Amino acid sequence: MVLWSVPAYLPFVQPPLTEGAVRAAEEQLGVRLPAAYLAMLAVQNGGYLRATWPGLPHEGLSGIGPHVPSITLDGAWWRPPVEDDDMWVPDGAARLIPFDGGGHWDLCWDYRECGPDGEPAVVYVDVDGESVSPVAGDFDMFLAGLVDEAEASALRVRAGVGLDELAAALGEELGCAFVDLGEWAHGYRQLHARLAGGAQVWLGENRVPAGFHREGRQVVVTTETALRLPADPRCTIVVETADDEDGVVRTALKSAGY
Repeated sequence: MVLWSVPAYLPFVQPPLTEGAVRAAEEQLGVRLPAAYLAMLAVQNGGYLRATWPGLPHEGLSGIGPHVPSITLDGAWWRPPVEDDDMWVPDGAARLIPFDGGGHWDLCWDYRECGPDGEPAVVYVDVDGESVSPVAGDFDMFLAGLVDEAEASALRVRAGVGLDELAAALGEELGCAFVDLGEWAHGYRQLHARLAGGAQVWLGENRVPAGFHREGRQVVVTTETALRLPADPRCTIVVETADDEDGVVRTALKSAGY
């Protein structure tokens, strides 16, 4: 499974990983980092993931580098030293290493039982609930349990049709108009429509810029491209839906000849 989101949001991607950076991070954290994690960073040093663990929040996977988010720039509220005497701190907090977090929660490697040179389990730290819950026995198991919802549920158009042409045909079938959302949110152009019954549909090309960032009000993209659904290179347009339990969008695509 390809786990990195496409396009990559470049401000969250660290410079290419080096052996020196790995050694420095492990020395700073006092642990041996999971091999599966380092293998992922060798491909892309941090950023958003395209897959999630069911039932848990996600922001991405922190890399190793000079800017946030990095596992060496720990921003977890509960990590020692804690300035607020009333702040909850989990037992053995120094051996819980966050690799993803959103302030009120963190996904962590748990070195409390395996020791600093062992293979850590993955746990979920709930700050508001003041609890630590098991997620996976190790990081390999965590990666294997991630679910790529877009790969599993997205509808695919494999015809030589443009985005606007498909939106016009699909809008006619569905009795709705598509709104151009532009590139701001994801780094590629996306069209959106809300149907009378409450279902929603988004259209976007499969081949998009490999990365993007924002400068003021402008989206800047890379010249290099990549596939949002790399397992389906024949797909030209990705059709995503929400609250379409009756499959209205799928039926409309077939009726329109796609």
